[in-house]
Amino acid sequence: MLEGSGIPSADINIAISPPAELLRRRPDIRQAERAVAAQTARIGVATAELYPEFSLGGALTLQASELGNLFESNSLGWSLAPGVRWNLFSGGKIEGNIQVQESKTDQAVNNYHATILNALAEVETTMVRMRQDELLTQKLGEAVAASQHSVDLTSISYLAGLVTFQSLLDSQRSLFAQQDDFAKSQGQQIIDFIDLNRALGGGWSLSDPIPVKNDTQFKENK
Repeated sequence: MLEGSGIPSADINIAISPPAELLRRRPDIRQAERAVAAQTARIGVATAELYPEFSLGGALTLQASELGNLFESNSLGWSLAPGVRWNLFSGGKIEGNIQVQESKTDQAVNNYHATILNALAEVETTMVRMRQDELLTQKLGEAVAASQHSVDLTSISYLAGLVTFQSLLDSQRSLFAQQDDFAKSQGQQIIDFIDLNRALGGGWSLSDPIPVKNDTQFKENK
């Protein structure tokens, strides 16, 4: 790093062989997991429609021979009425809905697998790019050191009257160009480091809420 450049350095060692569990910190993977769980629950809801549903209802009544005795304790009465609801003749529709929910669950599982694979590919790609940019920065640092040495030698030669002032300017221009490329490469390393932290789900907490998409179809089927 150049003295006084103010550019922080990124330690590539922390990015090698990241634990697989860190990928679960990614919000897209967590959302895909929740989608699978929610869709699996919808299969259970659809399957429950095949079975009868029992309910117990009640009614409170008031009865008295005179209006003044209407709210007396002996004028109060109540009754219970059991109920049964069974979609006995909708079996085909219910089974069709179950198949639809099972198909959607398969889609959710496939999306979950694809999300994990995409996350792994993103992490791997970012790590490779970060390593390449680190090696490039090292080479550019060596080039800056060599250019600085060349400028020092040219300056001595110019003071001794061995080279022209134009030669000194050319060597200084080359040094400035090398320094500029070196600084850009250092900045790219920081960008790579940020991208890697994002790929690993950095900055997110497992306690953060997960946005859940509305499923109007589920509400309609239900």
